Amino acid sequence: MHSVRRKKVRARATIPDSARKKRLVLEACLVLLLAAGIYQMIRPLRAEWHYRYAKNAVNAIFQKKLDPRKHPEAMRRAVNELRLGLRLAPSNGEMWACMGDLLFFAGHFQESLNSYKTALRYFRSPSLYTNLGVAYAKVKKYDKAEEALKTTLAFFPGHTDAQKALKVVHALRKQ
Repeated sequence: MHSVRRKKVRARATIPDSARKKRLVLEACLVLLLAAGIYQMIRPLRAEWHYRYAKNAVNAIFQKKLDPRKHPEAMRRAVNELRLGLRLAPSNGEMWACMGDLLFFAGHFQESLNSYKTALRYFRSPSLYTNLGVAYAKVKKYDKAEEALKTTLAFFPGHTDAQKALKVVHALRKQ
């Protein structure tokens, strides 16, 4: 005779509604934690992109391809890009130094001094001290300019830019 095959039906475990809600909340929290972690990982990359944009503008000024007086909109955009980068990475000294350079080239000497001072909290280089000294000279604070330039020369005795700037500061002081 034919034997009748019966399907085995698994009894589903019934999950109470409260447990189901807890599980959904935990899964949602996990998704949020993962998203926050990914955001924290890409944050420095985004800051770096903004920094590179501004650094390219500074390099163009040094290479005489960009005149800040003739292209104020390009300068404004570079400063704004760097501000966005500094919101993402506020302790990046190189970005603060770059901001000081941009503000200096735009003729905002006091603001550039503030950026250079902030950069010194996180980053030190001979060019940073030299730029700080030149910015102090521009706002006629010759004592502080001399101090910054002598700091550069103390660590890097052959730094020609600092030597030239120090001679200019001495000449300005005599006037």
